[in-house]
Amino acid sequence: MTESGSHRAESIDDSDAPQTINIEAIPEAVLIAESRTYEIAAANDAAGDLFGCQPATLSGMSIEDLFPMNTLESVENYAEAFERGHESKHINQLQNGQTFEIETLDRNRKPVELLVKETSKTDHDWLICVFREITERIEQEEEPQLTTSRLNKLLELLPIPVTTFSPDGVVQEWNQAAEDAYGYRSSEMIGETFPLFTDDDELHKLKKEIVETGSLDEHQTVYQRQDGSQVDVELYARPVYKEKELFGIIVASINITDKQQRLQRIKVLQRTLRHNIRNKLNVVQGHLKSLERELEYNIDSVQAAITATNEILTRAETARQTQAIDSNRDLTEQSISDLTTAAIHDYRQVKGLTIKNNVEDISVKVITGFDIAIEHAIENAVKHTTPPVTVKISTSVMSDRIELIVEDNGEGISEAEVRALESADETPLEHGSGIGLWAMKWFTERSGGRFGIKSDSTGTVVSMQLPRAND
Repeated sequence: MTESGSHRAESIDDSDAPQTINIEAIPEAVLIAESRTYEIAAANDAAGDLFGCQPATLSGMSIEDLFPMNTLESVENYAEAFERGHESKHINQLQNGQTFEIETLDRNRKPVELLVKETSKTDHDWLICVFREITERIEQEEEPQLTTSRLNKLLELLPIPVTTFSPDGVVQEWNQAAEDAYGYRSSEMIGETFPLFTDDDELHKLKKEIVETGSLDEHQTVYQRQDGSQVDVELYARPVYKEKELFGIIVASINITDKQQRLQRIKVLQRTLRHNIRNKLNVVQGHLKSLERELEYNIDSVQAAITATNEILTRAETARQTQAIDSNRDLTEQSISDLTTAAIHDYRQVKGLTIKNNVEDISVKVITGFDIAIEHAIENAVKHTTPPVTVKISTSVMSDRIELIVEDNGEGISEAEVRALESADETPLEHGSGIGLWAMKWFTERSGGRFGIKSDSTGTVVSMQLPRAND
């Protein structure tokens, strides 16, 4: 009801009678009816427009004839609402929550807001009923709900994780693909702070860029899943405005972990193999030239050439093994004890090497060939440690993960090597001496685990945290 119309209807004096009330001065539809029988005595032009007839046609009808009361329940609901209207309340809903409607003479229904005012004149009591159609208002109220409903259906159909959150980071929507990818259920996330960014400032930076540019495309970052594991993602985001105010941010994420790791492997293999093979071949060539110049048989040069050649072959085999990582997508349940036993088999007879195996017989989820990663951890100790060499292999059991720990008493790995692993890159100034450490890292991460390494002059500790298989 418009403010002016409402004031006019509520200012009707009790001494007014149907014949003396100027109902045409009220812009809303007005009916005046006898309070006992509900028989209509007068109607204004606006009432004729609302009910689809001439105002005079309404005279003599009952107000109840204008309500869609075709069942006992509807009769009771409308009767109750009409009684509330007597209390000078603006009624637009029935007690069951449905919209209050009138039925036009051509059987169309229209949502209305109703105000009923009772007045007396001599021996008669009259009801002044003011109706205001609210179709437009309801459509405006329902439009955001319809838009939200369509958005929710669209989000559920999308095969990629999509979330929406408020400008201050409170989650509004969380589709099934996001549940599957990141472990958090929609029911536990709605109304909570967006949990996936590893950098607390990233949400603020993301919001700032979206507001300034209107979009965010191909933004690469790292998400952290509910289980603590991390995944490389590419984000596409758009702002959502409501009445020119930023209402929310919708973000689609694409898992690019495989892509990033493949690029990383290619980059590392290219740089490492190129660097090391060139150096080793230079050694071979130098010694062979020395042999060529010597008249006497130089056994030391021959042995150096053979050693360098063997190292080249070893690196080539490691490169071949790492190529298999991309083809292994499915995780299998395997005993961490069996994997360790297979890995140490060829090192049992190595002189000066003691292996202390204290691994529990618990199943983990890993890609095929994971024992290669354990082999490289042992080989790293043997290759870079002056005998006697001691390698300790143990496990730490957590609720959802198993940590495999390989310790040695060697001289440690160079800072450049560790720095290259931690930065996930091979830079021109930080060439790794080999790709065995990278193989450990890649096999672990491909299995959905986390790789870590600590090294100093007293030895090296390699940590491979792996998903625990279901008991």
